[in-house]
Amino acid sequence: MGLVLYNEEKCGSCFMCVMNCPYGTLKPDQMKRTKIIKCDFCKDAGGEPSCVSACPRQAIYVEEVQP
Repeated sequence: MGLVLYNEEKCGSCFMCVMNCPYGTLKPDQMKRTKIIKCDFCKDAGGEPSCVSACPRQAIYVEEVQP
């Protein structure tokens, strides 16, 4: 399963994605007021996401899911 990426140029600021995210990850960007902030799985960082690395109790983890 791949990453869900975000094309800011195509965003119509309807926030349907925010309302439908089952994990509450997507948030309106308070600075831009027209776009969203979403988890991009730290795609440019390499290795595991920083939230996984930073969690002191290992409550956040990455799991491969087969469709």
